[in-house]
Formats: sequence, structure tokens, C-alpha cells
Amino acid sequence: DRTQIGSNLTVSVNQQTIAYLEWAGGVRASLIDDALRYGRATGTLPRGAPAVIPDDPDQHFDNDLSVGASYTPIDTRLTLNLEYHYHQAGLSAQDWRNWFNAAAQRGGIAGVDATLWYIRSYAQDQQEPETRHSIFLRDDWVDAFVPDLELTALANVNLLDGSALVQATADYYISRAWTVGGQASFTFGARRSEFGSLPQAGGILLRLVRYL
Repeated sequence: DRTQIGSNLTVSVNQQTIAYLEWAGGVRASLIDDALRYGRATGTLPRGAPAVIPDDPDQHFDNDLSVGASYTPIDTRLTLNLEYHYHQAGLSAQDWRNWFNAAAQRGGIAGVDATLWYIRSYAQDQQEPETRHSIFLRDDWVDAFVPDLELTALANVNLLDGSALVQATADYYISRAWTVGGQASFTFGARRSEFGSLPQAGGILLRLVRYL
């Protein structure tokens, strides 16, 4: 039962560069309160589960903003993107301190209370940023070095704590029916940071795809 309004603006700076701005806003609760309400309503959390960290149950008009640019060098199939993301309902610097302080009181990050991790997993399930301020970088190169090879790299950086998720992907299109590729993902940051606190530091995926 929520309504959001939004707008976007795109400007061609020159033949290689496009700048853009996207904004949306609406009345809602914070990410913390949203997660706890949903968990209690669905039975994932006990109905009387207390707020494990301070939250604001009131609803406010919150904003989402993305400001960025894409750059494509002349005579290449390479595209670079740089974006700043603002998610007002996400965790502030104080919210992150509260989360880690509560985790320390409840057995440390590894053995932390499930309710604390539920708040963060809820954000991932809803495809909602966990943090309030972040930077996103991405580059995509089609026919890199040789024809039919596509390379992609991206980084998502939390501006509040400096932690980051970095991912690189390579796909080679052998034919219309077959693709071989790989993907490597790694997280960086202090133990008391968004990405540095994740239980998995990295992973590598190899794949062979057959299109029917």
C-alpha cells in the first residue's frame, strides 16, 4: 500500500559521455523497522521479537537518488559507469555502530543473534541497499582483446565504512549455442563494516552454458 513518485534526467555531454540522475521518493518506514515488521508478520521472527537495535517505527518521506555518468571511448565497445547512490531508508553510520555493538553483546559477528542478520538478509531479498551512501563502478568490454570475449568488472563501495564488494566476469561465446565463462567475487573491509563482516570473503564460479 505504498506509493512513490519519481523522475529521471539524462544529458548527453558529448559523443562519449552521458550523465544521468534518477530520483524517487515516498512515505515509508526505515529498513530496520520494515524488516522487523515483515519478520513478525510472516512468522519468520517471533511475533513479540524486540527491536534488537534502536529503530524508528514512524513513517517519513524518504528519498532515493542515483547520480552518475557513462563513458564510452571512441571506436571501442567499452562502457564505463560511475554512480553515487543515496538510500535514505538504509542504515546510517549510527545504525551500523548499533548493529555491530549489538552483535558484540550477543556473541560476536560469527555467532550473532539471527534477528540482526535477518535485517540485512531482508534488504538483500528486497533488492534494497543496506547502507545509506554508496558508490557503484562498472565497466563492460565487448569483444575484448579477441572477438566474442566479454569482460565485466564492478565494485560496490560503502562510503560510510570504506568496505567493498568487487566482482569480475569473463564470458567467451564459442558459438550461438555454447558459452564458457567464469566469475570471481571478493569482499574487502574491516571486521566492523558492511562487506568485511560477511561470513564469505570470496568465491569463484566456472560455468559452461548450452543454449537450446
